[in-house]
Amino acid sequence: MAGNDFRQQYVVASRAVNLAARLAIKAANRQILCDESTVIGLPLVCEALPPVNAKGFGQKIPVFHVQAMEQEINREEVLYGRQDDLKQIVDLLQGAEGQCLEILGDPGIGKTFLTRTVCRKTADQIDWLILTGNPANTAPFADLDQAWTEEINRHLRGDIAHLMEEINHLRSAEELSPRVRFERIEEGHQRLLSNGDRQKPLGILIEHWADLDHATRTMILSRIQSGQLIVMSTGRHPNPDFTVIPSDQHTTISLQGLGKEGIEAQARTILEGPVSTALIEVLQRAGNGNPFYSEQLLLYLRDNDFLHQQDTVWTVRESELVLGGTLRDILMARLDRLEQGVREVLKSASVIGTSFDLPVLLHMLDAAGEETEDVNTKLVDAERAEILKAMDELAYIFRHSLLREVIYDVQLDSRLKQLHGLVVEAMESVYRSEMGPHFGAIAEHCEHAGWNGKAIQYLTEAGQYALRQYQNREALEYFGKAIQMADPAMSAHLILQQLPAFEALGQWQPALKSLDDPVFLQTPDKSLHADHLAARGHFLVLLGQYKSAWTDLQEAIHGFEQLGDQAGVTRCHRDLATLYFRQGDYQQAETYITRSMVRIEDPTKLDNQLVMSLALIRMNQGRYVEAEQLLYNDLLIRHQTGEKQSLISLYTNLGIVQNEMGHFEVALKNLARGLELAEEMGHRLWISIALGTRGLVKEQLGDWAGALTDFHTDLDLSRALEDVQGESIALELLGSLEVRQGEWAMGETHLRQSLELSRRIGYRKGQVKALRSLAWGNQIMGAPETAVQLIEQATRMASEMDNRKLIAACHLTQSWIYLEQGAVTKAADFVSLAEEDVWQWDDQAMQREVKILSARIQPVSEQLIMLKTFMEEDQDPDLRAEATFQFARITGDPADQLRAKELYQQLHTIQPKAMYSHRMNQL
Repeated sequence: MAGNDFRQQYVVASRAVNLAARLAIKAANRQILCDESTVIGLPLVCEALPPVNAKGFGQKIPVFHVQAMEQEINREEVLYGRQDDLKQIVDLLQGAEGQCLEILGDPGIGKTFLTRTVCRKTADQIDWLILTGNPANTAPFADLDQAWTEEINRHLRGDIAHLMEEINHLRSAEELSPRVRFERIEEGHQRLLSNGDRQKPLGILIEHWADLDHATRTMILSRIQSGQLIVMSTGRHPNPDFTVIPSDQHTTISLQGLGKEGIEAQARTILEGPVSTALIEVLQRAGNGNPFYSEQLLLYLRDNDFLHQQDTVWTVRESELVLGGTLRDILMARLDRLEQGVREVLKSASVIGTSFDLPVLLHMLDAAGEETEDVNTKLVDAERAEILKAMDELAYIFRHSLLREVIYDVQLDSRLKQLHGLVVEAMESVYRSEMGPHFGAIAEHCEHAGWNGKAIQYLTEAGQYALRQYQNREALEYFGKAIQMADPAMSAHLILQQLPAFEALGQWQPALKSLDDPVFLQTPDKSLHADHLAARGHFLVLLGQYKSAWTDLQEAIHGFEQLGDQAGVTRCHRDLATLYFRQGDYQQAETYITRSMVRIEDPTKLDNQLVMSLALIRMNQGRYVEAEQLLYNDLLIRHQTGEKQSLISLYTNLGIVQNEMGHFEVALKNLARGLELAEEMGHRLWISIALGTRGLVKEQLGDWAGALTDFHTDLDLSRALEDVQGESIALELLGSLEVRQGEWAMGETHLRQSLELSRRIGYRKGQVKALRSLAWGNQIMGAPETAVQLIEQATRMASEMDNRKLIAACHLTQSWIYLEQGAVTKAADFVSLAEEDVWQWDDQAMQREVKILSARIQPVSEQLIMLKTFMEEDQDPDLRAEATFQFARITGDPADQLRAKELYQQLHTIQPKAMYSHRMNQL
C-alpha cells in the first residue's frame, strides 16, 4: 500500500509489470502487444511478431499482436452518426501544413468526442498534442507544460522529456530576470513545437482557447500563419483571434444535432441492445439532437425505471413524463438520485471550479465541519454516476461543464458566498508555498465571497506576478479589475504599477491616458505626486511631446530631491537624456547619461538604453569607431545575460551606425538579426526602427523598390504606435527617396509632413534632413532661391546640433547649389569645410561629391585635368558620368556632350534617378 493522507492505493511492482511497460512503449497507436505467457490459453486471435529488445531484459522477448480485442476497443461508438463530419475533417487534414480547423457547436453537441476521434483516426499522419486551457494555469505557457507532460506520461516520449526538464529548471531559475526567464521558456516551447526528431507534422487539439495565456495563443497563431502547425480548436462561437489567419488556412465546421440514425446508434450503445422507434422519437424531440442531452435523458429514464424491453427491444413506458423537461431538469433529476453525502461534496467541489484539487476540497470540508474520512468513497460514487472524472490521484474534473453549472446554480447565494470564502482559505493554506500561479483564482473567489478588500489585494498580487512572468496583457487585466474596485488613493498606486505592462506592449497613449486620472490631482502624497510626474514625463518623451515632458520631468526631479529619492532622480535623468538626444542636443544628453551611469559599477546592471544613446551620440559626432565599439562591448554582455530585448536594440543600432559608416553589407546582417528577434518578440517599435534602417541601406545599395516597401511598412507601424518621431523619420525617408526618383509632388508632400511633425516635437535632426532634401529638390525643379533658403536653414540647425555627418552633408549640398548658380567662391568655402570630415569616413557617395565639387571650384585648366582623371574612373560610373558632364560643359564640344549623355542614359536605365534625368535635360 502506498499513498498519503489524501489518497491511498495499491502499487504493483514486478518483472511482468516492467515488461508490460516496455511493450506499451513499443505499441503503435491503439495497438495491443503481449508476451508469450499471456497469449497461452487466451481465447483471442493473436499474431506472432518478431522478438524485440526491451530495456532491463537480457534476451529478446517474443511478442504477439492481439487483434480481436483491438478491434473491440477501436469501435467508433462515440461518433453516433458523425461519420460524415469525421470524413470531412480527416479529408481537410490530409497533407495539411499550416491549417486551423474550428469545430463549433452548442454545449453537449459532441465536439470533444468528434475531435478526439479525429486525433485517433489521423495519428499515423499527424503527431497530435491535446492542449486544454485552464484558468488556474496563470504562468506563461503553463498549459503547454501540462500538455507536454501528459504526452510524456502517455507515450514516454524521450525526445521531449529532456526539453521539458530544461523548461522546468528555467521556471525555478530566480537568478534570471523576468524578461530573460520568459524569453528562454518561450524558446524552449518553440523548440518543442519544431522538434526536429518528429517524423510527422505536429497538430494541436485545443479545448478552451480563451483560457490559454496570451503568450501561448500568440505563439500558436504565429506558427499557423507561417505554415508550421496544424490546429483543431473547439468552441461555441467563432474565435475572433483566428481572423488574422488567411482564409485558405482557416476552415470553420458547425456541428448540428444528430438525426434519427445517430440518436439510435447512441441509444443502442448506452442500453447495449436494439431500441424502439418510440424511444428514438422521445429522445429526438426532447434533446433536439444534442448527444449530451440524449445521453443524460437515457440515463435518467433507465435509472428511474421508465424503460423496459419488449422482445429484446428497449422502449419507453411513460414518455409524457419527460417530454416537457429541460436538460437542467434532467440533470437535476439524475443528481437527486445520488446519496445526500455525495451531493453535498459535489456542491462544495462545484464552487472551486470545473476542475479541482482534492487537498483544496478536503480543506474546505474540514473548515465547514464536514466529515472527510469517506470523501474518497463519495468521489468514486460520483465517478461511477458519470458526474466526475479523475485526472490523477489528487485532481478531478466534472465530466461536462453543464453538470458543474447545474450543481452550482441550485445553491443559495448566501451559501455560495460562504463556500467561496472557504475556497479562499483552503487555497491560501494548500498553496501557501507557491501562491503565484493561484493569485488570480483566489481573487475571483474573494470577489464572489464579497471580500472586496481581499479581492483587490489578490488582484494586485496577480498583476505583479504576471509582470514578473512577463505576461503583460494578463497583468493589465488584473490591475484593471483592481482599479475599478479600489478607492481613489489605492487606485492611484495601482495605475502606476500597471505602467510597465503598457510600455512593454507599446501602448503609450493608453498609458498616458491612465495617468490623466483625477486622483493624481487630488493626492496629498508628495512621493506619489513625484512618481506620477516622472511617469507622465517618460511616456511624453516616447510620444515625442518634449516640451511637456521636460516640464513634468523637471518638476518630478524637484520632488524627488526634496524626498531624498536618488533612484527617482536617476530615472528622470535617463528620460531627459533621451529627450535631449532626440532633439539633437548631444552635449546635454551626454551630461544626463553620465549622471545616470556614474553610480553603476556592475556593467551587467547598466541600462542598455544609456549605452545605446551614448553610442548614437558618438555616431552623430562622427566618432563611428567609438560608437561601434560601445555597441559591440554591450552586445557581449547581453549575450551572456541572455537579454533578448537588449539584443534587439543592439543589433538594430549596430545596423544604424554601420550604415552611416558606409558598411552596408554588415549593416544588413545586423539589421536582419535585430528584425528577426523583434518579430519573434512581437516588439513593434523595434520592428519599425529596423525596417526603416534596412530600407535606407537598400536605398544606398540601389534596391529602391525594396526600400520603398520597408519605408511604407515603417510608416504604418509608427502611426499604429502613435510614435510621432518614428512617423516623422519614415515620412522623411519616403519623401527623400521619392524626390531622388523624380516623383517631386509626392516626395515634397511627404517631406513637408515630416518637417511639420519634426518641428512640432522639436526633433531637429528630422528637420535638417527634410530641409536638405527639399533644398535639393527645389534646385532640380528650377527654384534656386527657395533651395538656398532651405539649405541655409538646414546647415544652421545642423551646426547648432554639432552633428558632424549632417553638417558635412549640408555643406556639400550647399556647395553644389551655389555652383549650379555660378557662385564659385561661396561654394569653395563650403567644400573646404566638408572635406575636413568626409575623408575620415568610409562613405563613397560623400567622397565622390567632394571630388567633383573640389574639381569644379578650381581654375578652368586645373578643372579639366582633374575631370579627365575622373573620366577614366571605371570603378565609379557616377563619378565618371558627372566628370564627363562637367568637362563637356566647359569645352562645349558636341562629342563630349554626346558622350556624357550616353553615360547618363546608361545609368538611368539601371536606376532612374532624378539627377540623371536632370543632367540629360541640361545636355
